[in-house]
Amino acid sequence: MKGSGVEYDSIFVVGSHTDWNFVQLADEGDSLFTVTLNLPAGDTAVYYYITIGWWASDYLDYRETVPADCDASAELFGWDGDRAFIVPADPITVAYIWGTCEEPAGPDAIHGQTDNVSDFGLFPNPCGDVLSIVLPTLDDHASIEILDISGKKIMDIEPSAHNVSIDLSDLTDGLYMVKVYSGNNTVIKKLVVN
Repeated sequence: MKGSGVEYDSIFVVGSHTDWNFVQLADEGDSLFTVTLNLPAGDTAVYYYITIGWWASDYLDYRETVPADCDASAELFGWDGDRAFIVPADPITVAYIWGTCEEPAGPDAIHGQTDNVSDFGLFPNPCGDVLSIVLPTLDDHASIEILDISGKKIMDIEPSAHNVSIDLSDLTDGLYMVKVYSGNNTVIKKLVVN
């Protein structure tokens, strides 16, 4: 919230994972707010942050505007304007600066940050024309490759944000592999295109 120009007394998160109920974030000081949620692995969620804790007729004046680069709600639920994630099997920290795709800076800004690239989300799967990949971590050397079943590289993407949309409309139907490199980790997941 620091430097965001947003006036607030409290910050809340609201989304599909809270049944659209408002959950207040704890004020950790220095404009950092946190909340811990226990969600089932594999669930998808769309959400946003807001500075009021109720459904007012003018609630849009109090919610953050989610940049298009962070907006994965269209692929998950068919509407635009919300942040989104897929719940991994292991605990992760999801953190953004209000109204941006940026994470809080500094090694102590977020507690428990994971570097486990195996938690990356792939949706929808099976996929049509547009694939969304959600990366739990992003370093300067991260890359994404789409491979055919023989292992031939079809696409090579250098992600610049945690949420990446990839146009697959030129691919024929079939089985592919998505390989993600981040830090010292490499993970491959299967992808069905139809």
